[in-house]
Amino acid sequence: MTPGFVADLVEAIRKNKAWKKEFLGREEELLCAAASMMLGQKERADGGRLSISAAAAHTTPFASDVVSMTSSVERYQLPQTISPEERALLDKGHQNDHSVVYKMHIPTPYPLEDRDWVGITLWEQMENGNYFVVQMSTMHPEFPPADGVVQMDTTRAFVIRQVGPRCSSVEIVAHTDMSGAIPSWVNTHFTVPIMKSTPISIKQYFAFVRPAADFDEGDGVELGRLLFYRLSKARKNADELREELNTFIERTTVLRECASKYRFLDELLFHIIRNRQRAGAVQANFAVDTGLAFITSNEAGRIGKSLAMMLMTNTTSGVAAEEYIFKYPALEELAAELRWFKPMLGAIAEQLMSNVLYGVKARAALGAVVSTSDMVSDSVIIADYFRTDRTSFAHALLAMIGTNMLCQLAITSVQTYGLKEGRAKKIALEAAATLTCTKPGLDAWRVASGAEQLPGTVFSPLQEMSYAKAAEVATESVPGLVLQLVAVLTSPAKDRSMLALVSIGISAASTGLAGTSIWYDLDTDPGQRKRNPRWYGMVPDQGRGKAYVAAFVMCSLQALTRGVAMALLAVTNSGWMRAFVAADFGLFFVYKLARRDFLTYMALPFWPSVGASLGSRIVEKFVTDFTASPAFALPAFFGGAYWLSNLVFAHVFMMMAVYLYVKFCDESEGDNKIDAATLWKCAAALTTTWALVFGFFARRIVVPRYRHLLYSTVGGREYCQDRFLKGATDEAKMLVFRTNRLLWEPEIGAEVKTWTLETWARFEGEAWFDAKVKARVPDEYIPAAALQQLGGLRRKRRGSA
Repeated sequence: MTPGFVADLVEAIRKNKAWKKEFLGREEELLCAAASMMLGQKERADGGRLSISAAAAHTTPFASDVVSMTSSVERYQLPQTISPEERALLDKGHQNDHSVVYKMHIPTPYPLEDRDWVGITLWEQMENGNYFVVQMSTMHPEFPPADGVVQMDTTRAFVIRQVGPRCSSVEIVAHTDMSGAIPSWVNTHFTVPIMKSTPISIKQYFAFVRPAADFDEGDGVELGRLLFYRLSKARKNADELREELNTFIERTTVLRECASKYRFLDELLFHIIRNRQRAGAVQANFAVDTGLAFITSNEAGRIGKSLAMMLMTNTTSGVAAEEYIFKYPALEELAAELRWFKPMLGAIAEQLMSNVLYGVKARAALGAVVSTSDMVSDSVIIADYFRTDRTSFAHALLAMIGTNMLCQLAITSVQTYGLKEGRAKKIALEAAATLTCTKPGLDAWRVASGAEQLPGTVFSPLQEMSYAKAAEVATESVPGLVLQLVAVLTSPAKDRSMLALVSIGISAASTGLAGTSIWYDLDTDPGQRKRNPRWYGMVPDQGRGKAYVAAFVMCSLQALTRGVAMALLAVTNSGWMRAFVAADFGLFFVYKLARRDFLTYMALPFWPSVGASLGSRIVEKFVTDFTASPAFALPAFFGGAYWLSNLVFAHVFMMMAVYLYVKFCDESEGDNKIDAATLWKCAAALTTTWALVFGFFARRIVVPRYRHLLYSTVGGREYCQDRFLKGATDEAKMLVFRTNRLLWEPEIGAEVKTWTLETWARFEGEAWFDAKVKARVPDEYIPAAALQQLGGLRRKRRGSA
């Protein structure tokens, strides 16, 4: 036993509270027991030392598994030349059932010499069920040092601690010395990655040996991640990838059994992992409608190739995986038969979207390019305004850009208010992205890569991006668009440059992109579709890229239409414009109040709800007027009927503005006034194009069973009440408490109360019925006995609220 390792282990035990409680005072006992089983001891040189902590999810070690694991993990990780006869000789070195001796031969690149490692593993199960494992180098009489081969020295100690029914944590202290005349940095370069991969190797072992009948959704996620981790480096070489994939399938029980039943599995996974964009784009146009029982390997290859294009045209990997499965009947049948298949596919898609050059990066780049183009065009236009002595326009546009940046920083401040660690770093990153106008790309990156909400933050990445886009539309994109149109209308004909028109087009596209993203991201979000299947699902499962483009064109045309109308009216008579805006917003508020639908669906007390509703309704009206985002056709916002009439009225308003401009605009400014015929032609072209695009969107894009949402008269009250009245499960009914009780309690409060009081006991023990769900339920809706048990938790919740 080397003194260095004893010191390392004692230090690690004393620093770790959990280890200290279990092992302090027993280090020598464990190490002496290990030393007594060694047949020899060799000196070692100093080497690097590594301490890591990682979680091995979905692994529950048992006594027989630990013996196999400690001798098998490295066998799968590193090549070796040990034969069955040599294994039999090594088995003679076993002293008891709690140890195993084995040898590995590790080829190393020239000019390094190959390495051998003969090691012994000792393990012991503690009284609480946790396992303490020690691995260290040893000598064996049957395997003396060979000429030209260096004997490595490796020592590891780790604890496998069960933290759940199917989950264990792994804590490791490790030291590896490659020995020989090599610099310490070379030793670190090779050994540290191997030591860090130990938790992954443990996960991998249990994924290999777990019976197919025990595989669940969580195991499927882990299997997908491991599959990509093992095969990602071979993606560029088809032959190597096939060989690695076949090896992985052969070693993994669940995949081996699936491949023996469905012979196409290897071909499907090969093309999914390879993820070649060009092949996927070509094959995506070929429909494969064959059922699971009759699908061929060639058809499976076509299906596998098509995932690349779906990752390109979807917001998140989860959405892409859902569309992928729904598109092909064979995959849908396979997902229904094997509960782990869909989660595995989703995990692979997530890794592909995060690690491949396109996909998430392309979506983030789109947001960054549009935002940067808008910034560049605005900068050029501002410089042009200063050059032509129109400083009032330049100052106004600068004020709009500054206001948008302040709003983005305010959203960041609110979002990071509850962060306990790294708040300053987070604010600095967001501020840098805001000031460089790349925040839309950063937000899109987070959403597309499936980033989770950080503990202590207020919004999810999707919500943060939606609020940021709405703020950008309200403070910069739309006002800047109208301002630039007014500048064009009031400038002499000789000063109306093509650059100004290009800048207006970019501003309209930026506004349209924001409205499209708000709708698309909300509608395709798997969580929204699961919680609110009646309201979210307009985007089809197939052809989502076409849906995004159609909505983008429609929203951009709407922004340009409304912007032209407002600019024409402002130039004709600014007082008329202010009166129109006041009347338009007033009519909207009267409509909402008359329908008892003014309050938003957010679960807030009365006065906070009133304030939040006022601000929310103003933003909804403003954004919808200039983007026509279908997201606001939902009953929780505009409602389909008012949304559609608002869109149509925008084009009527533009025609009225053209008429007023032609008839009443002061002509004393000479050639500043645009020719009437030109204006009428442009207005007619805008309206006609928008009508054609909207018709295509409504008839060919929106899923038929959701088409009624575009003209529905359902309001926010019914939207909230349907959570309970039309909920298919107890979990779905309980979602009513996530909405504003002022919108449902007067009508169905008694029914909801009776239901919760009678069925509360049935909810207990359900996985979905956690502390967060209980905290949303008002006290009077909880049985007295249950409320008493929850008293401490609920008092804490009320105080924090």
